[in-house]
Order: sequence, then C-alpha cells, then structure tokens
Amino acid sequence: MFDLIATGGFQISLLIVIVLAVAGGIAVTAIRHRGIPQPAGPSAPAAEPSAFVPRPGAGSASGPLAILEFDEDPKIVSVGRPRVMIGRHSDDDIRIRDVTVSRHHALLELGVTGDFEIHNQTAGREEPNQLLINGVYKEHSVLADGDLVTLGGVTFRFRRQAMQSA
Repeated sequence: MFDLIATGGFQISLLIVIVLAVAGGIAVTAIRHRGIPQPAGPSAPAAEPSAFVPRPGAGSASGPLAILEFDEDPKIVSVGRPRVMIGRHSDDDIRIRDVTVSRHHALLELGVTGDFEIHNQTAGREEPNQLLINGVYKEHSVLADGDLVTLGGVTFRFRRQAMQSA
C-alpha cells in the first residue's frame, strides 16, 4: 500500500476523480442555465413542469402536419415538421417527462407516400421498451388518423391535420 502511494498511483487516481467531479459540476451548471425558466424570487413557488414539452420551432408557418392528443396536459401537441423525435431526452422534439418513456423512444416521420410512420428506436435492444399501436406491439407502423399510440405508459391519439382540413 505504501509503495502505491510513494509511486504516485494514488495521487494520479485522486487527480482523475477530482477532474471528473469538476467537469460534472460544469455540465450541471450549463444545463441549469440553458434557458430553463427560473422562479421570480426566493419565495416564489416552483412551477410543476408539464409532462410534455414540444421544442421551439416544432410548428410550421402553414399549420401543423399532424397533432398528437394526450390525456394529460398540454393535451394537444402540434407536429409541424416531417421528422420528429419523441422521448424523455431534453434534445427530443417532443419531450415526454415520464420514466416509462425512453430517452429517444420513437421517431415519427412523414414517409414518401405522404403517410406518417412511427419507428420504435429501442427495438434493437435486448429488452426494447414498448411501442403499441391500437394495443398491438410494433417496431414500425404506418399511422392512420385516430390511431392510439402508447410509448411506455403514455398514450396519445394520432390525428392527421391535412386530412381534417381538406
């Protein structure tokens, strides 16, 4: 034991632990200051975050291509781009704050035929997280207007805006 300390192995290990701890603190600070609204004052109550957070710019100037109807707040999420990622990660286009949803759970994209398709991004795992379409497990599916989609324990109804406005 004293040989390890004398040769510097212990000091190097300790230095690595300190560097990792400092780097982790910097990353946490950067995340905290990434545009997340903070309470107005020290006595202001903390707001309960919505379970579903669409990223800015997810809409389209000509209106949404589709909408997702959730049972919980905010109830309606517009899909304004032909390709959106749905999951728990802060970088996802539609963020679902539920532990049963994977970080990058599903990809919703407008296919070449004009239909929306959904892909389970966890399908290649040894134990994939569920993606159910109308109660049936799927790795990939073309969505029809009114389909019920379940990611983990969260369900929404897919609505195709273009079909409704025509």
